[in-house]
Amino acid sequence: MENFNLVKYHVQSAIRAALAESNGLKEEAKRLRAQGNLRLMVMSDAELWELSQMLSHPPARTVESVYRELIESIEERRKTASEWMEALTAKPTEFLSRN
Repeated sequence: MENFNLVKYHVQSAIRAALAESNGLKEEAKRLRAQGNLRLMVMSDAELWELSQMLSHPPARTVESVYRELIESIEERRKTASEWMEALTAKPTEFLSRN
């Protein structure tokens, strides 16, 4: 079995949240983003660095600057946890098949 990659899963989930929001599923997007907040908080420094590498586009946005932005973002999420934690208890949206 292949090892689980938290960073790749985080990116895929962020895309799912954006898709949910663009499809008008605001509560689903809110829940997925809250899960993303938690994932960021539990990532190791190595995982945050890997995510920074994915999100950077040198020379305009270096890996180091993205890493610093992520650290600042995590601190902000910790301060505002009471605002988004409740979304974690929301029931996932049931998607209808297109058949």
